[in-house]
Amino acid sequence: MLVVLRDSKMFRAVPRVILWGGVALFLFLILVLAEGSVYLGKVGEARDAAIAQWLNEHPEDGEAVARYRTVCIGSPGEPDVEKIASPPQPVLTFAECAEKVGSPDLMVIIQAAEYSIPVPILLSWLSRTLASVVLL
Repeated sequence: MLVVLRDSKMFRAVPRVILWGGVALFLFLILVLAEGSVYLGKVGEARDAAIAQWLNEHPEDGEAVARYRTVCIGSPGEPDVEKIASPPQPVLTFAECAEKVGSPDLMVIIQAAEYSIPVPILLSWLSRTLASVVLL
């Protein structure tokens, strides 16, 4: 029985199926990562353009934009021992951070800019699929 199974064409095809399945999964992941990177870049550009336009229309709120850029986008500096020892803080979106530093109007502008960029179809499909799996 084992000799017949070992000599069958199906048994010899299994390694090829696994190989090509792995290749397909790898290419799918590369495509998702590339699409996500492009999407995040477009959202960042739209956010920056909206902030610049809002700043041109409201020059008196330049301090709020400066605080937003310092607190929410700021470049990483030296590790702070107090921050490392403190309990983890909840993750804030850019819009929530803008509201937290003191400008609800800036938050609305940032949210509108982020929502103006449509989510690519592959990422949309993947997020709906993962959400349905998690909810099961």
